[in-house]
Amino acid sequence: MAAFMDIKEVLSVGKAGFLARTSQSDGGKILVRQVDAAINAALGVVDGTTPGKTVKAPSTALEAKRLRGILLDPEFRNDHSVATDYLANDPASILEEGFVWVNAEGTVAIGDDVYVRHTSDGGSNTTPGTFRNDPDSPSGGIVVTPTSSGLVTGQGGYLLRLRDKAGHDETFIANSDGTNTVAEIAANLVALVDASPNFVATGTVTATITAAAGGEVEVVQIGEHLTVTTAARAERVENAEWVSAVTGAGLAIVRLYKSPFQKKVA
Repeated sequence: MAAFMDIKEVLSVGKAGFLARTSQSDGGKILVRQVDAAINAALGVVDGTTPGKTVKAPSTALEAKRLRGILLDPEFRNDHSVATDYLANDPASILEEGFVWVNAEGTVAIGDDVYVRHTSDGGSNTTPGTFRNDPDSPSGGIVVTPTSSGLVTGQGGYLLRLRDKAGHDETFIANSDGTNTVAEIAANLVALVDASPNFVATGTVTATITAAAGGEVEVVQIGEHLTVTTAARAERVENAEWVSAVTGAGLAIVRLYKSPFQKKVA
């Protein structure tokens, strides 16, 4: 069982799950939830099996979009023999707003976007809830597939909004006259995306998409009759930013805002 005595604030030398620095004297905004399963501090968490009561690491892109906060290190434990900071059903302190040290995947810089992992890359980055500065798209690109035909143009069912590492953000809507086949819709989508100077698309019954300048591609928005069949493995956290570069220990500071609007005006 975790206890909550003295959540440390560290200004110069970081430790994952410790508060880093604060703009207000109250130390940020913190809530307490139980964890569904054993989990370590400094990971991003979302609503668990009982929303409003429990939390867990994200396992899908949709869950990652609804990040609840970042687990703080409990600092003191009654049992020091366990392998994780929190055991299943332990109460946990979660930072909703403020500055916190986390383990960064790769190199991050001040001002970079923040992404939270929801899917293992099958290699060295396997833990859901860790943070990085890109969506970790597969090297061959993301793959988008139409799931049905017969939708007329303008209803948004074949809408695809993409964003690349450089910040190019574009929306594409494939044409349909109500009688098109899936292959025809896929071809329309490929042609639209490939005509952009920022993205490259190939395929006949699917659209495989990469960034024209290289780097990562993420799906920001997608219509109800398209599905991402090969997806990125991390999701952007709209209300967060990196406010330090990575230290020698692989740590960096994330700042969480209550909402994306606060981030834009801060």
